[in-house]
Parts: sequence; structure tokens; C-alpha cells
Amino acid sequence: MAESIANREVSPVYSFLDSGASMDLQILRQEGPTRNDKLIIMYKEAKRSEKDPKKSFENEGVTAKKVIPLITRDVEET
Repeated sequence: MAESIANREVSPVYSFLDSGASMDLQILRQEGPTRNDKLIIMYKEAKRSEKDPKKSFENEGVTAKKVIPLITRDVEET
């Protein structure tokens, strides 16, 4: 599942990530004015019995977040 916000898409939007594991995150930025964007990663602890990561965020519990700056730049086409 991808989420489109203004001129960018992020996939996956919701996912489980076990301790010690890694996962690819895809960010696609469409053409648009150069500016400083940010990616906000929100995370929380989930129970092993939970099967749907989106529903896990709807459940009670502490949600933490990290903000990652994304700096865009003009790219010349060749």
C-alpha cells in the first residue's frame, strides 16, 4: 500500500518490523518546486498476536516518532 501526499508517495505506509530485521522503504517524489521536505516515521510496539499493522496504530499504546529531513534539489536533465 502506498500513500500519496502532495507530490510524493511512500510505500509501505504500515508494516510490522521485527527486532533486528530490515525493510526497504520507497519514496517517490514527483516533479515540483524545490523545497525542504520531511519524512515522519511513527512507530509503536505491537503484540505478536496482531495481524494488521494499520489496526495496530488504532489501538491504545504509546506512539513515538522520528523526523527525517528530505532535501530536494533541482536536477538537470541530459
